[in-house]
Amino acid sequence: MVKKIKVAVYKTDDMHMVASEKYMRSTHSGLTHCKEIKADEYRLIRNGTVYEITDCNTEGRLTNLLLKVVE
Repeated sequence: MVKKIKVAVYKTDDMHMVASEKYMRSTHSGLTHCKEIKADEYRLIRNGTVYEITDCNTEGRLTNLLLKVVE
């Protein structure tokens, strides 16, 4: 299934120290209003770049995404 959604995508900060293995493996983070999105089931395609959704948190007003560029 293909669905168009609005997503803000940001490159993750390499200088930020975190303990989360998923955050360390991610190349980008994202924010969206879409609540149906799930990690490891969906991918994002934005401006010709394909992102794998490695983690998502739908608890807040916006869904937080951890993304990894698929090469």
